[in-house]
Amino acid sequence: MKFELVIGAFISAGAAFAASTFSVTPDLRILGAGATARLSTKAAKAGETSPAVTWTVAPWIPGAQISEPDAQPVFSFTAPVPGPQAVKQCVQTVVTATAPSGEAHSVPITLAPSTNFPAICPEGSLVMSVVGFEQASSVSAPGAQSFFFDFFQSYPIPLGRASSASATDVYGPAWRWWGDVRIASFPQQASMTVAQLAGTFTQQVATLPVSQLAHSGEFRTGLERRIGAFEQPFARMSGPTYERTSLGAFFYFGAEAALVAPAGNRPFEQYGAGFRLYTRLINSKGQTLHAPAMIAASFGQNELVTGGMRRGVVGTFEGFYPLPLGVKSKELGTLYLFGRAAVRLGSPANNRDVYAIGVGVDAVGVIRDLLGPR
Repeated sequence: MKFELVIGAFISAGAAFAASTFSVTPDLRILGAGATARLSTKAAKAGETSPAVTWTVAPWIPGAQISEPDAQPVFSFTAPVPGPQAVKQCVQTVVTATAPSGEAHSVPITLAPSTNFPAICPEGSLVMSVVGFEQASSVSAPGAQSFFFDFFQSYPIPLGRASSASATDVYGPAWRWWGDVRIASFPQQASMTVAQLAGTFTQQVATLPVSQLAHSGEFRTGLERRIGAFEQPFARMSGPTYERTSLGAFFYFGAEAALVAPAGNRPFEQYGAGFRLYTRLINSKGQTLHAPAMIAASFGQNELVTGGMRRGVVGTFEGFYPLPLGVKSKELGTLYLFGRAAVRLGSPANNRDVYAIGVGVDAVGVIRDLLGPR
């Protein structure tokens, strides 16, 4: 009986979702002081008229203004202007449109203290998961192609004093704790064409045997501090987006190992310090697009490059760029291009330098495709 009730609840919820007659779309999701967001309803089916709706705002923000014209379904919400009632930090409210039938749709609106355009709230955690295909090689070994999974995360640390009302704090707290986990598959026989790889990438990942899923792994973690940033965004010539750039100094330690190595083989340790440059792309609605582009250079020790011993200085140079494929492609339509080189600096000459270049896509999108429609 309980099982039938649960199934019935899911069927009812699915029917309610399928019976949606309208949706709500805002032109802005993040409002600076005095800015106005205009929300409108749109019928679910072409040729139909969206129903008359009642608009509500909760929680109410003191000093905000609303304008509900007679020509529904349009609703305006204006953030408090600079002054005593202006918000001192980023806060969120929810605007809900309710039809006489009881059908309701809500849209969260964030209010930022900044008067700049586009308004941006302080950045929180940064998480990127990428699955892709790479070509890696060293000076003394032939190149090999393999699938890889990379999981990068960076979390703000509440150290020092910060004011979210400052334009320089859109990047969040200065201190961050970051980590990167990378797993590469067994080498693959890449006889397919570029068009085949791009068109059937999810299928290629799905057909990879479990026994070949993880051949080697790398882990790095450390601290990073932002040491500089541009307060004002730069307008891009290629479209209606903006750039925000910051520079951080970081250090890390980690290890790389073969996950199928015989017993007794130890991982190759590494550590270093360097600088990382971030560029975030922001649209006219104040939303951050894709993952940030990154360029990093660090110097330290890497036993994989120096033959299992800590000697000399190894320079690691990395680049990561999100390449959007079109205006309609916000998540799955983005290719992530990357390159990496770990090179021993100075003399004597080294034949274990490592180079890699590849392309990837959002791992969440690949998993969603593998699971299929539900």
